[in-house]
Amino acid sequence: MFLHLIGYFYQFYLHLLAFMGMTRTRISTGDSNSIGTRIVGVGRYLPSRKISNRDLCKEFPVLNDKLTKIVAHVNEKRGKAYKCNEDYIEEVYGLTTRYWTGPGETMSLMAENAINDVFSNTGYRWDDIDYVITAGASPAHLIPDNWATYSNHIKPSKNIPGHHVHTTCLSFLTALHSADAFIRSCDYKRILIVNVELSHKSINPRDPKSFCIIGDMATAVIVEADETGKSKIISHLFETHGKFSRDIGVDIGMDKHPMDEYKSPTETMDEYKSPTETMDEYKSPTETMDEYKSPTETEDLSDTSSNSSKDDPIKTSDTYEDWQFHMNGKMIASSTISVLPAFFQKLCPPPSTEVTAYISHQPSKMGVDHIKEIFGDKLITSFEDYGNSVSCCLPNNLYLAIEQKKINRGDKFLLMGAGAGIHIAAIVLVF
Repeated sequence: MFLHLIGYFYQFYLHLLAFMGMTRTRISTGDSNSIGTRIVGVGRYLPSRKISNRDLCKEFPVLNDKLTKIVAHVNEKRGKAYKCNEDYIEEVYGLTTRYWTGPGETMSLMAENAINDVFSNTGYRWDDIDYVITAGASPAHLIPDNWATYSNHIKPSKNIPGHHVHTTCLSFLTALHSADAFIRSCDYKRILIVNVELSHKSINPRDPKSFCIIGDMATAVIVEADETGKSKIISHLFETHGKFSRDIGVDIGMDKHPMDEYKSPTETMDEYKSPTETMDEYKSPTETMDEYKSPTETEDLSDTSSNSSKDDPIKTSDTYEDWQFHMNGKMIASSTISVLPAFFQKLCPPPSTEVTAYISHQPSKMGVDHIKEIFGDKLITSFEDYGNSVSCCLPNNLYLAIEQKKINRGDKFLLMGAGAGIHIAAIVLVF
């Protein structure tokens, strides 16, 4: 009788969970070795503002003034003949356009539009999704995580669990690897990966090398169990080289400004109230955005790189700069390039002629040019049209590769990239 009651209440519990939309679809087979992970489809959302190089120079006088000085310096000292600042951006930074959000385009709205696109491309709906992984460097809020924020806005037809991962530009690869582990453990059958980056608001217009190349975007990818094992991840490799961590980042955080040490210009933390203040409205106590001077700016106007990691850029003052992205581009590029040969030697199987396409993160023109030297015409890149959209670069290039039929079902291809930290990763898989 006692065991009968336990069975009765267990069945009641399962029916209750199903009624509440909390059950998940499990894979029928228990043999995880025979299960592969198949990329079903990709969707994306491009923000409303397509920004040309001319738009940049016109909209941001502080950037235009900086570029004017750089171009004059380069033309005089190096014998170049750039006709205008827009030409300099295109030739030196390597792109003609990027997409930025406009008024009312929140991260939640971007996520919703990208998800609707992948649903349209695959025929799936929320009822078909068992788990969600949001990924990327841009937080909708510091707390809670992005999936909680997006789900509150989107309101799916059932309760779907999820979590957020953040390894900057490599966040999609981290999410894909996590999804593969969930699927092969038979926990979830179909997983939605959502990347949203709203990055242009955190870039300093006095730093052209970063400001000119960053774009906003949202992508959504559905992966599911392939019980035939034909579509699968063949191999993967992730590495972290923390000694380069100070060469790129946004410094604000508990190490830099612990809340118990916070003092605003006129009030203590207990008195602080700012329910409506946003980063766009923020003014530091002593300067406005137009007056901003980067403390790392050098006299050599052709090189706006920040200090290297040996000169620790962590400062003690509370400045607007701490909220802004900084990057020592030359140091990051050379550091990443230096570890790539050993990295690819460890990848098993290594990249070979069997690989149909190489889909890479696109950090900068220098980075893309170096990767092209390695992989040639098989490299899928779109830097000229989209710039660096942080974690959305990889899924966007995957979207383009599928749309342009550069990869087809059964093809072997490689996803790879590097992110702030620096993190380096690659995944070889069969589509």
